[in-house]
Amino acid sequence: KDVVKRIPVDAKITRYEQKQKLAITVSHFLDQYAAAISTRIYATELEERLFLIQHYLVSALRDAQADAVEQNQRLAASLQELEAFRQKRHDAKKARITEPELVDADSIEPNRRRTSSCAAPRGTPSQHPSRSEVAHQSIDPATIAKEPLYAVTIDEYKAKDTAGQRAAAEVDRMVDEVEYMTDEVQRLTAELEDAKVEAGRLAEELVAKDEELKAFRQKRHDAKKARASDPVLAAADAVAPCSVHAAYATPNSSRKGAAPPFVGAVPHQAFDPITMPVSPAVVAAEPLYMATAEELQHVRDVADQLAEQAVQGAAAREAEVYDAMSNLEGELDVARARIAQLEDVAVALKMQLSGAEEAGKKVTDALEVAEKERQQLCDDLEAALDELELKKEEYDQLLGNLEEVQVLLEASNVAERNALEALEQRNRNMVDLQGDLAHALVVSKENENLRAQLEAKEREINKLKEHNELWTDPVDTRTQKVTHRFTKIFEGDWCRLVRKRPEALKAAFLIDSSNACHVPGDQIGFVDFVHDW
Repeated sequence: KDVVKRIPVDAKITRYEQKQKLAITVSHFLDQYAAAISTRIYATELEERLFLIQHYLVSALRDAQADAVEQNQRLAASLQELEAFRQKRHDAKKARITEPELVDADSIEPNRRRTSSCAAPRGTPSQHPSRSEVAHQSIDPATIAKEPLYAVTIDEYKAKDTAGQRAAAEVDRMVDEVEYMTDEVQRLTAELEDAKVEAGRLAEELVAKDEELKAFRQKRHDAKKARASDPVLAAADAVAPCSVHAAYATPNSSRKGAAPPFVGAVPHQAFDPITMPVSPAVVAAEPLYMATAEELQHVRDVADQLAEQAVQGAAAREAEVYDAMSNLEGELDVARARIAQLEDVAVALKMQLSGAEEAGKKVTDALEVAEKERQQLCDDLEAALDELELKKEEYDQLLGNLEEVQVLLEASNVAERNALEALEQRNRNMVDLQGDLAHALVVSKENENLRAQLEAKEREINKLKEHNELWTDPVDTRTQKVTHRFTKIFEGDWCRLVRKRPEALKAAFLIDSSNACHVPGDQIGFVDFVHDW
C-alpha cells in the first residue's frame, strides 16, 4: 500500500525533475539561439562590409589600370620625343661630315674618317645603322653636354660660305681676273658609335633615357638662347632682337607678325627649360642645327672681310675706269681739235677723218662697257649683302624654335618621372589591396562556417520545440502587450554596449521575455527598447 501511494509521488518527482532538466536544456539552447542570432547579425554586417571592400577594391583596381594606361601613353610620347632628338643629333653629325671645315673643327683624323667610311666596326651587323637603330641607341648625357652647340643649319652655313666665295670670286675677277683656287676636300663619314647594351630593368632604362632627354633639352635650350642673343638669328626666327633674359621675362615683346611664344599647348613663361616636354613632330619639323655660333661668326667675319675687299676693289676699279674715261675724253677733245683744223683739207684727209670717227666710237663703246661692268659689280655686291641679311634672320628664327623645343622636352621629362612615381605607388597599393582581399576571403569562409553552424542550431532548436510541452501552438497575441524591466547586475560599460551592439542586447532580452512568458520568440513583435540613463 505504501508502495502504491509512493508511485504518484515518485511520478510527480520524476516529472518535476524531467521538467527541470528540460528547462535547463531549453535555456541552454535558447542561449545558443541568442548567440546564433548575434552571430547572424555580425555575419550580415560583415557581408555588407565585405561587399563594400570588394566594391572599393574593384574601383581602385579600375582606377589603377586607367592610371597605368595613361602613364604608358605618356611614357610612349616621351620615348618618341627622345627618339626624335637622337635622330636629329645623328643627322646633324652626318651633315657636318660633308663640310671639310666642320670636319676639321671636330678634330677627326683623316685616316680615321677614311677607315670609318670604308669598313664597319668589328662585331656590328652592318656599316650604316638604320634610322630605327639610331633612334634606339642610348647616349650618355655627359657626352651630349660636352658636344658643341649646333645652332646653325647646313643650308645657312652653306649660304654664308657661298656668299663669301662669291664675294671673293668677284674681288679676284676685278683684280686682273686671278683664278680662285679651291682645294676639294674628300667627304668623310664619321665613325658610327657602337650600340650600347640597354639595361635589363625598365627603371634603369628610364633613368638613362631621362638623363639623356634632359641633356638634349638643355642643349636645345642653349641653342635657342644663343640664337636669341644674336639679332640676325633672332630676326630669322621671327623674334624681336633682345637680350637672353628679356626674351624669357617678356615673351610679348616680339615684333609684329612673329610667332607667339607657344610650343604645342604650353605658354612661353618662366619655367625650367629641362622640365617642358616637346612633341616629336615639332622636333622633326624644326631645321637641323649642325654648326656652332662661333663657326657662323667665323664665316660672317670672312664674308665681311671679302665684302670689304670687294668694295675696296670696286672703288679702285671705278677710279681706274674714271681715269681712263678722263684720258679718253682728253684724247677725244684733241681729235676733235685736229678735225676742226683739218676741215679745210677735208677732201685730202677724208680717209683719216673716217678712221678718227671710228676710233671715237670705239672709245665711247669702251666707256659704256666699263660703266655697265661697274654697275653690275655694285648690283652683285648689294645682292650678296641682302642674301647674307636674309640668312641671318632665318638663323635667328631657328634658334628661337630650338629653345622652345628644349623647354617642352624638359617638361616631358618631369611628367615622365612623376608618372613612374605614380606607377610605383599604384603597384604598392595593389599589393596592399590584394592582401586585404585575401583577408576578406578568409573572413567570408568563416562566415559561411558560422552560417552553417547557425542553421544546424536552428534545426536542433526546432527539433526540441517538437518535444517541449512549454511551446504551445501559436495564438493570436497581437492585442497583448507585456512590459519587462531588466536590472543591471554585473558591472561594466553598459552604455557602450547599448550604443555599439543594441541589436545583440535586444535579442538577449527578447529570449528572456520569451522564456518568462512561455511564448516562442517569433511570436513576439513590435519590440521597443528603452533605457533609463
